[in-house]
Amino acid sequence: MVRARQKTTLLRAPNVLLAHLKRFDEYGRKNRTRVKAEEELSLWKHANDYTNLDLVDDGKRNYSYKLIGIIEHLGSNPNYGHYVCAMKVGLSTL
Repeated sequence: MVRARQKTTLLRAPNVLLAHLKRFDEYGRKNRTRVKAEEELSLWKHANDYTNLDLVDDGKRNYSYKLIGIIEHLGSNPNYGHYVCAMKVGLSTL
């Protein structure tokens, strides 16, 4: 047995980012640890190679995203409960 470390890197950032946090274990038990959703998220530190990033007008791609909505499960297991959505209003463009 040895210690292992997993690292995720990006080759290029998507225009729209969808993140799914798996909150149930293999037995269907819900992880009730509170998650704080920040309004802005930067993936810059996860970029694979800073010299090969997609280029835009300013010469450096902006790997930041703004939160526009969340979906939350209310219930004790994945087979019971409701999913509710909260979205920001007044968005001009995505």
